Amino acid sequence: MGKEQNKIVAGSEERLDKSVPVAQIGNANLRIQQAKNFAISQAQQDGSTGNFKVFDSPFGNYFVPVVPTRKDLAA
Repeated sequence: MGKEQNKIVAGSEERLDKSVPVAQIGNANLRIQQAKNFAISQAQQDGSTGNFKVFDSPFGNYFVPVVPTRKDLAA
């Protein structure tokens, strides 16, 4: 029964993106999430109390501060 469950999980992961082998999809997502968590904790340790936007690109993860404009503050 354990093998059947693995096949179901692997099959559904495989449908997400056929260009990446199934075994690497979970590892890539885990590494991305770990990188985001590390960036957030590092910013908090550095004393940051602002808002941040986290986004991914093909070149890496980006963690940038969100600086509100006067229009945002007036709303």
